[in-house]
Formats: sequence, structure tokens, C-alpha cells
Amino acid sequence: SFKTYLTHAQILDRLLDYSPVLKQAYEFVQELRYAYRQRDFELFMEVIHHIDPSLPEWFRKKFDIFKTYQNGIYQAFTTPYSNGITEAINNHIKVIKRIAYGYRRFSYFRLRILIIQHHSRWQKKNVKKVVNG
Repeated sequence: SFKTYLTHAQILDRLLDYSPVLKQAYEFVQELRYAYRQRDFELFMEVIHHIDPSLPEWFRKKFDIFKTYQNGIYQAFTTPYSNGITEAINNHIKVIKRIAYGYRRFSYFRLRILIIQHHSRWQKKNVKKVVNG
């Protein structure tokens, strides 16, 4: 039972002790995560290609997509670029649209986006120019 205080690691160990298959799957995913954090493409693909056959079929099938898109994954591992910043900006814009439910003027909408993004050119003198411009 969980009537005592346990650390996250202790809870995880107890839960993994209930099912050897779950423990095996968890360890497999942790190996993948380690390879990803180390940015080691060779290790990542080696782990994918040597998935334990005793794991359930439905679980093993989920990782076939990594074999299919091996070239793209290689690019992601070797290229230091990310579209994370662009995705964050898009998310902010969607939140503004959801909350505001439409601005009367596009310039106000644009101004709100630029303010939230802490646009580098924002100074008091430029606010009137952008709103009216």
C-alpha cells in the first residue's frame, strides 16, 4: 500500500515490480531516451533495431515508424536547429485568438502578438506608429 511517504523512484520501482513486461518496456524506452539525450543517432537506431521480441507485438509495432523515417531522424540528431520557437509563437497566437474571440482591427491583433512576443523594437514611441500604421 501507499500509506507511507515514498519517493518517485520508490513508487516507480513498486509499480514496475507488478509486471515484468511493463518493466521491460520501461527499460527499453529509457534506453531510447538516453540515446536521444546524448544525441547519439547510432545508439538510438541500434536500440530500435534490437527491440526485445518478448515485448508485446502492439508495443513493438509502435517503433516501426522510427525505421521508416530514419533519414529524418538522422537530420534531427545531427542538426542543431529546431522549430520550437516558431511553434511557441504559433501557440501564443492561437491562445490570443481563443481568448479575444476576434479584434475589431487587425492592427490591434498584431500589436497584441508583438507585445506578448516581447518584440525587440518595442519602445513607447513606436506603439502609436504600429497601431496607426
